[in-house]
Amino acid sequence: MHENDKLAQLVAAGCIDEKATDVTILDVQELTTITDYMVIATARNIIQAQSICDFVKELLADQGKVQLRRDGYQEGQWIIADFNEVMLHVFLEEVRRKYDLEGLWSDARKVSILEA
Repeated sequence: MHENDKLAQLVAAGCIDEKATDVTILDVQELTTITDYMVIATARNIIQAQSICDFVKELLADQGKVQLRRDGYQEGQWIIADFNEVMLHVFLEEVRRKYDLEGLWSDARKVSILEA
């Protein structure tokens, strides 16, 4: 497994550990230059969305990976955390439905999440 594949799996696992639902990994490396993978997750509320992002940030920091930027954290409706090769999108359910990233990136390969 390639290093970026492992990173995407680690981000997804962190989301699952923090009780995110509907966690999805999209391989977008053939479609864009902004990132290799998008991990998309749903949170029940703003506090959980922030908690998921905080947990993943710390999890990746333990692996030497720095979060480059984050947007939407205070509002907590849609938080984007950019780790360069992997971008994490944490949504509240209604916001995820509205923006439908899976539909927007429907040409991306959906990656199976490996169980630990």
